[in-house]
Amino acid sequence: MYKILLTTFFIFLFLFNSFSQKGYYANDTLKAVGVDIADRGSILNSKICQIKNKDTITEFSPYEIIEYGISEDLIYVAKDIFINDTLKRVFLEVLLKGKTTLYYYRNENYGTFYISKDSVTLIEIPEKGNNEKQYYKSVLRDITSDCMEVSEAINLVKYNRKTVTELINRYNNCEDKPFPFFKFGVLGGYEFSRLANPSQVTPFFLEYLDYQSNGFFTFGLFADIPILPTNFSVHFELYHSSHKFSETGTKNNEYYDLTANQNAIKMPVLLRYSFNKGKTIPYINAGGIIAYNYKHQNTIYLSSIKNDNVEVEVLNGISVFSGFQYGFSGGGGIERKINYRNALFLELRFNKLFGQSKNTLGNNELQLITGINF
Repeated sequence: MYKILLTTFFIFLFLFNSFSQKGYYANDTLKAVGVDIADRGSILNSKICQIKNKDTITEFSPYEIIEYGISEDLIYVAKDIFINDTLKRVFLEVLLKGKTTLYYYRNENYGTFYISKDSVTLIEIPEKGNNEKQYYKSVLRDITSDCMEVSEAINLVKYNRKTVTELINRYNNCEDKPFPFFKFGVLGGYEFSRLANPSQVTPFFLEYLDYQSNGFFTFGLFADIPILPTNFSVHFELYHSSHKFSETGTKNNEYYDLTANQNAIKMPVLLRYSFNKGKTIPYINAGGIIAYNYKHQNTIYLSSIKNDNVEVEVLNGISVFSGFQYGFSGGGGIERKINYRNALFLELRFNKLFGQSKNTLGNNELQLITGINF
């Protein structure tokens, strides 16, 4: 029965992929659908549309058909462009359709973008020109001059498919919202940390201690990588944390004291979602965290009263920290834009850390973090 279900699943998957990958091509008079068109990469796709039919291959030049689609997301149209001052018809890849359509062309020497506002006139967006290394930004400013909402975003656009496409998409909708880009910066804050999970630790008396929170400053670096074209990003941090703990407890006329120092380098890796709200941007994030306790030490004292005398014993050989800790992290905050690139943020976050073994303590942490990106 298991083999039958597995075989049925793979047959269904094969059939689904086969039908979903079928393409089409069209000329002035007809359109053929359900054909198998080869995807040979941007350079070859711009020259020839190659159709596979069992053992035969049929090829069409951009002078024979007006467009073809390898899939729903990969479409080419035939257009006349100038290459080395010579007018030539090629297939341009359609990156975005709308009020303004964005195309991409690639040959053996370079890649470039084209824009059309009226489906007839093509405007090239070359990377360099007029002695400017980022001439494409000047062209984009001219093209989008009727929508000031995207003027600042042009400063952040890189000469690649994702960011140029994202800009034109926002221009088509004339949206005033923050443009995603790679960020790095410095952070600082205040961290309250409390030793946790004592019931999982040997010796048993550690669960009798009255654990208190200890606060200290943190500082470090961060990087934020956008996931285009969404509002999500991957957020990395690397920061230093230092705490001193002094815990006491009693059980059956015995008194326990724990003193501990914990110095750590911590690295959260978070998935962040930003809400588009103009210059003030709320966000939430969640993910995992790893801590390296590069310096940790503790001393445990046992005090007892015998014959009206207080006896104090140092319990040796007990380490309550592991070298590494792992856990999860989550929080939310707001980001305030200073200009098109720089922004300040303020966030409240909670971390839950576990020891590497059952015989080591973890940490519950509450952080108030602020920082600035460059």
